[in-house]
Amino acid sequence: MSKQRTSVSIDEDVAMYLQQDGVNASGLVNRLVKAEMGGADGDKQLIELRLEQVESQIESLQSQLEQKQRERERLKARLRKHQSEREEMLADAREAISEEMRDPDNPAVETWAEKMNITTDELLSRLEG
Repeated sequence: MSKQRTSVSIDEDVAMYLQQDGVNASGLVNRLVKAEMGGADGDKQLIELRLEQVESQIESLQSQLEQKQRERERLKARLRKHQSEREEMLADAREAISEEMRDPDNPAVETWAEKMNITTDELLSRLEG
């Protein structure tokens, strides 16, 4: 059976729905019109069609959820690595900066603070902790 283009006027919310990813507008219109043409059996077809749409949306949302969960795990791993690196740097700074050297104006304190991208006061506070 050949396909034929036609133009229709629809409500704005319907147009927005048809423009969503995963919505086959042509297929949907075909099925709805055929359901309408089917008469008494049309309600059943409409319900089945809506069920198909909802199931398709659920699959799409599940896929999005899985992607977001994978992204969350990657971010958590990066955060753990970052925290571990910061703790290692702090341990190295503790070894390099003796008690007597712990002054905000000390060049060693300034260098370590710069390496860690924190202020000298913050570094000294962490060294105490």
